[in-house]
Amino acid sequence: MRALSTYSLLLVSALLWSPLHAQQANVEESAVLAAVDRLYAAIFARDRNAMMAATVPGSLNFSIADPVTGPQDIIIHNYTQSVNTLTLPGPEMSGEYKNSIVLIEGNIAVFWADYNFYLNGEFNHCGVDSFQLLKRDNQWLVTNMSSTRRYQDCE
Repeated sequence: MRALSTYSLLLVSALLWSPLHAQQANVEESAVLAAVDRLYAAIFARDRNAMMAATVPGSLNFSIADPVTGPQDIIIHNYTQSVNTLTLPGPEMSGEYKNSIVLIEGNIAVFWADYNFYLNGEFNHCGVDSFQLLKRDNQWLVTNMSSTRRYQDCE
């Protein structure tokens, strides 16, 4: 009888823990996506202060283009270069991401998603964004950004 009682206790604990764990994971995933959305909004608004608030000083930005002809274009920006470049005046920028994947372990996370990018409302390119994030003072911040750029074969 004692074994059944112990088994029942473990089963009840597992059943109660699973939904709670899943709910906490969903809350954290939503928080990571909100941090990514803040970064995109800052970039599209060319808002220097908002971009700095959404990222960690010292982060890096890698952008890799896959041109139709010629060598692959790889751009590497340090934190200051990224903030300066992405907040310069210029054409209206917008975009959307889809098929996002978020992985979280403790206070680090990875965001991966397909995206489409528009300049002045016109489609410009597509690719994949991959961001690393960390949680500091209960807030998710982007630490590193990597993006591919394709100018053809976009959905």
